[in-house]
Amino acid sequence: MRDVLTVIGVAVAVLLIGVLGYALLFGGDELQALSVQRVEGEVRTQRGGQASATQVGELLGPSDRLVAGEGGRAVLSFGESSALVVESQTSLRVLGEGSDGIEIELEGGRVHATVRAGDGRLGVHNGSRRVGLAEAEADIAVGPDGSTYLEVQEGDLELSGFEGVDELRAGQRLVAAPGADVLVEGVDKDLLLEVAWPLGESTNKDRVVVRGQSSPGSRVQVVGGAQDVVGQVDRQGDFELDVPLGEGHNELTVLVQDPLGRAQEASWEILRDTRPPTATIQVGGP
Repeated sequence: MRDVLTVIGVAVAVLLIGVLGYALLFGGDELQALSVQRVEGEVRTQRGGQASATQVGELLGPSDRLVAGEGGRAVLSFGESSALVVESQTSLRVLGEGSDGIEIELEGGRVHATVRAGDGRLGVHNGSRRVGLAEAEADIAVGPDGSTYLEVQEGDLELSGFEGVDELRAGQRLVAAPGADVLVEGVDKDLLLEVAWPLGESTNKDRVVVRGQSSPGSRVQVVGGAQDVVGQVDRQGDFELDVPLGEGHNELTVLVQDPLGRAQEASWEILRDTRPPTATIQVGGP
């Protein structure tokens, strides 16, 4: 019996030494937490089945969801100097927190993430895809169709679930649409790569077709005609919009915005003239 008690005592002593040693080595590392630093417009927190207006200073824990409505925006911080900017019409959920970093699910919309040295890591998930940031800065977006868009300003991203692409470097962008190959390319300064305006400066038709090229997944809008027209750039980077014209001068403007927030425009003018030609008839002669 005495031998058994001795063994138990030794085991307890070893366990206590291990716990104390861990505390000495790692006890100074506090758990990471997302703290709300700024709120603009309509932003709500969903927690435990309840939703309320997000407050500055609020801490977001596991399973909490943050939703920025149209025109809403929030800045979240973690660590000493790292931040996550949640843009308008974005929904995210906190998956977990720990001394190694934070994991979130980006359900839709766009975030700008900045992770500085010493602040741990940030993992951004969307389904089976994950983007890992450590000492990096990047824009991350999820489109309505489930497409993922990435653009790296600084550092490298660790990727998983992107069909053969496991890293993205500064100056690169990625488009991963469902059912399509993952596209990796350099970041173009020009978003609106080409606009093929209709030939001629005047027409008697009530519509014209405007074609062009831009970044896949971008939103395209043509204003200035009889009615505004909205479309989307396809997976090959092409767009085509059928634009109705009003009588007289139509100052058309193509507005393109990609899922990561970049925008560009181009303008062109066309005259719609449906008046029949007039003729002068001279009667009589010398």
